[in-house]
Parts: sequence; C-alpha cells; structure tokens
Amino acid sequence: MFGCFGNEAVTKTWKAKLSTSNTVFQAEMLALKAAIEWANTTNGDVNIWSDSESSLQALKSFYVMSKIIQ
Repeated sequence: MFGCFGNEAVTKTWKAKLSTSNTVFQAEMLALKAAIEWANTTNGDVNIWSDSESSLQALKSFYVMSKIIQ
C-alpha cells in the first residue's frame, strides 16, 4: 500500500491483495514499484518515503539477481 499527500490531504492511495506465500519484502518492493510508476506520471516533484531499509538497499544495488528488484 502507498498513499500520496498534498496540501495536507490524501490525494492518491494504492493497495493490492497478495498471496499468503508472498513475503513482506515482496510486498514492500511491489508498493515501491507502484509508487515509482505513479511518480513518473506526475508533473510535479515527488518524494518517496519508505521505512524498508532492505528494499531501499536492494534498489540502489547494481548487482541484484532478483527479478523482483529488476
């Protein structure tokens, strides 16, 4: 799930139902992907905040084999 805030109000929300076999990491990566895709459609500046250090580390790594991150 991700939410977008502008002018002190929620302007966009997104959520998905995953399989019980999905991991927390997969859910966090999916939410980040959705947030990035949404940010690419806006005309303004966007900040994406996450408390998932493992997801952020994976995104900045050039040597990732996981298809989730690529």
